[in-house]
Amino acid sequence: MEKKYENTVTKAALRYLNDLPSTLAYKRQAGPGRRGKPDITGSIFGQRIEIEMKIGDNFPTKIQRNWIHKWKRFGAITGCAWSVDDVKLIMSNAKICIFCGRPESEDYKLDKNGLCSLKCRKESKK
Repeated sequence: MEKKYENTVTKAALRYLNDLPSTLAYKRQAGPGRRGKPDITGSIFGQRIEIEMKIGDNFPTKIQRNWIHKWKRFGAITGCAWSVDDVKLIMSNAKICIFCGRPESEDYKLDKNGLCSLKCRKESKK
């Protein structure tokens, strides 16, 4: 039952991610040579995404944490999420506008939803 629930949360997270512009995300399949790699992989505006999904009181294992840190060092958007809201937070902390892909700068500060300008905020609500 626990695995089914994690799968449900993962599917919802994938729906959210794949609804973002210029984003492709998919669930990494388990198998030989994939031990500890994050559950979700993909790209937004060409930047790598690696997210480990968890449920309940579960926490990432040491090998999972190592993979997350490794990808982070290479510039990927990474994190561990227990819900779609956690995925949204990971993406908003990525310092790129989740609507247009513009990196945060002095001229383009991101709001709490990860949007960079009035135009992006208005357009994202359509």
